[in-house]
Amino acid sequence: MLRRGYYAILDLSSLAGREPTGLAVQLLDGGCVALQLRAKNTAYPPGRLLPLARRLASLAHRYGVPFIVNDHVPLAAMAGADGVHLGQQDMDPVEARLRLHPKQHIGLSTHTLDQARTAAALALSRPELRIRYLGYGPVRPTGTKQTADTPQGFDGLAAVCQAVDLPVVAIGGLTLDDAEAVARAGATALAAISAVLGAQDAEQAARELHSRFLKNAPRPAD
Repeated sequence: MLRRGYYAILDLSSLAGREPTGLAVQLLDGGCVALQLRAKNTAYPPGRLLPLARRLASLAHRYGVPFIVNDHVPLAAMAGADGVHLGQQDMDPVEARLRLHPKQHIGLSTHTLDQARTAAALALSRPELRIRYLGYGPVRPTGTKQTADTPQGFDGLAAVCQAVDLPVVAIGGLTLDDAEAVARAGATALAAISAVLGAQDAEQAARELHSRFLKNAPRPAD
């Protein structure tokens, strides 16, 4: 089950010349609850992706954090990832399930309330697919991902969190100052790329984002 806090996305197109493994250590030291490798729209050498993904999986597991691969189902299967994250235009989750190892889970991106409800219904009706969480956004406009999806705002995020029984990861243009609003909307986790990878000190930015989110997240019932 996804823990509450900062969901780290190591976007290879946002490295700004930094070595990805070292940057991943900073995100993990900052307290992230999941580490996702995103390798879309990048010039990173394809032949180095599998060795990198395997290093990141081993690293994340030493921290007790799930390692997730964005979109690339074969890479997730070969690298020993804990799961794969699929967008609306990526591989169908039924097809992905056939290519993944039995214990690997699936996360799904959603951009509207209807999409979130449909994904949650699929998870409920097909438990063998192991759909374990939903990504939802963009909450705010974002420059990291080229998308025509309309920003949904915090009210849209809250509506999804109330409508589905799966953990929801908020994403899209979110900054440190949004951590409180995301937590109060009911999201399980907050994903950010630019706010952390674009910071001068990625570890400190990750730690601050994680801390602010947890400070405002609802306490579990006794």
